[in-house]
Amino acid sequence: MRKLLSVVAAGIAVGAMGGSLEHRWVWVWDPLLATNCVERVTKIVRDAKANGMNGMMFHCGLDQCRDWPYERHKRFAKIKETCDETGIEIIPAIWAVGSGGLGNYDLDLAEGIPVDDVPFVVEGTNAVFDASQAFATNLSGTAGFQREGFYRRLIKKVTVKPRRYYRYSFEFRTKGLAGDSPFRVIARDAKVKMFFERECIDVKYSPTQDWTPCSLTFSSGDSDTFYMYIGFMAGWKAGDFEVRNLTLAETSPRQILKRPGAPCVLRNVATGETYEEGRDYRRPKLSWPLSRQDLPERPLAILPGSRIKQGDRLSLSCYTPGVVYGRQHSTCLSEPKLYEAMEDSARRIEERLHPKRWMLSTDEFRNGGTCAACRARGLTMAQIYAEAITRAFNTIQKVHPGAEVYIWSDMLDPNHNAVKEYYNCRGSFEDTWKWVPKELVICCWYNKKSHLSMPFFASKGFRTLAAAYYDEKPPFKYSRKWRDLVLSTEGATGIMYTAWYRGYGDLPAFCEMLKEK
Repeated sequence: MRKLLSVVAAGIAVGAMGGSLEHRWVWVWDPLLATNCVERVTKIVRDAKANGMNGMMFHCGLDQCRDWPYERHKRFAKIKETCDETGIEIIPAIWAVGSGGLGNYDLDLAEGIPVDDVPFVVEGTNAVFDASQAFATNLSGTAGFQREGFYRRLIKKVTVKPRRYYRYSFEFRTKGLAGDSPFRVIARDAKVKMFFERECIDVKYSPTQDWTPCSLTFSSGDSDTFYMYIGFMAGWKAGDFEVRNLTLAETSPRQILKRPGAPCVLRNVATGETYEEGRDYRRPKLSWPLSRQDLPERPLAILPGSRIKQGDRLSLSCYTPGVVYGRQHSTCLSEPKLYEAMEDSARRIEERLHPKRWMLSTDEFRNGGTCAACRARGLTMAQIYAEAITRAFNTIQKVHPGAEVYIWSDMLDPNHNAVKEYYNCRGSFEDTWKWVPKELVICCWYNKKSHLSMPFFASKGFRTLAAAYYDEKPPFKYSRKWRDLVLSTEGATGIMYTAWYRGYGDLPAFCEMLKEK
């Protein structure tokens, strides 16, 4: 410990020539749901203290504590008691808007993708999807197979209409099939430079099974071409599979958002009359998770006294949650209710913890700029994101004046994710760093670009912190580089043991590495 303090002092003494290891933190993610979580986290805290660490960046859902049950509050209080006793500072990691953060306040805050002109017809007390008015086509189940190396997959390039919702369905059978990676169905937008999975599912299968139905639904967004995959993207080991009755057909969105920035418009095809939700019809409630693929077509309920009549043909234009990798949805940054939720959340965090440092978990923001609220603003994605970060910063200052606010680096870093085209976002993320408060401390985390990221932010007048480790084993090739960068970068404030897979066995060795001259 005495050696570590001497290194810290040396780092501070560098002054304008470099940074310091003043902050030596450990990253902990635990939702506090398991009965043994208190024992697990307090052990990490005590081990961190024993090895010379002085802080824990804690991602435990504290920003959602409004809805915590009593037991979860109790577990947090016990962990806080241990941190107070040991002198380990808790830095709460909050508001993960890139992954739907603050959705517990309102699921409709999700960023939306437009879906237009979905046909419905009134049958009894419901309006149901009208397949007779929708596009459908049969595809070959043999052409397009790729059987080489570790690949066993069927690839189809399909033409779609923009702003529609589709169902890709088929039957498959297997013979001795085995692999080290999942057997998947994937929809990828063919028009984007960054090739990513819009929707995907992992399919359960037996090595040998008879014909089994399967399907994937996806929104086309602004694109007119998709690549559709079935099978092993990698990791195939043995056996094979066949596909038949392959169909691509328009269908109705399973999840429909309803907020000011993602409006629903239901009109009569024959007369053009538009209808009012709550008076004429009711949409189905959102179901958690928003990305779920197991929902059937869902009707619109026709309300008593509605102007909609039996047999009417209707057209629905709406917004469905934007999804990346089949699971990740983001929170809309243009909806005013988000900032009401932030203020309430910040106040509750301050009441329970009084943290002098806060962490904004706003990394990997992959769905944005696509709903009506975002499009109407005429801003780049960088400006929308930067304004949201500024408002989050100001909200924290309102409840705790003078608090230090940290943020993950990637969406501000031109060497990382602050680029022209990024996943399912409409508009460029370039130059986000220009519009955020200079008081932010940037938590840099991209191992391969560490030598670019930390000097970049230092040159722009930001302080930084290095997020190192990421489960690498001794001798810590990347973490050593982070350590050296901290000590040579002006405004660098410290380093963090960032265990992404809850591995803390290397913590003592990591701390010994920090003590090296």
